[in-house]
Amino acid sequence: MEPVGGHGGGRITAADFRGMCGDHEGHPNGICRHGPPPHGIRTIYSIVCEIEKGLMHLCLGNPCEGEWQTFTLH
Repeated sequence: MEPVGGHGGGRITAADFRGMCGDHEGHPNGICRHGPPPHGIRTIYSIVCEIEKGLMHLCLGNPCEGEWQTFTLH
């Protein structure tokens, strides 16, 4: 993969992708959105999967504020 969004290069990790999910750059059109209900666009969850490791990282709500949970996929 190529460097994304100021990443220093090299291998991009699941932690890097989780950080990207919480990015507000380009507000109000960033990845992590906080639009007011009922008509604003709002991030309701984020998922990062590590296929080779059989892991799925899930954050309900805005990833900049929420808690990430990790699940093992069988």
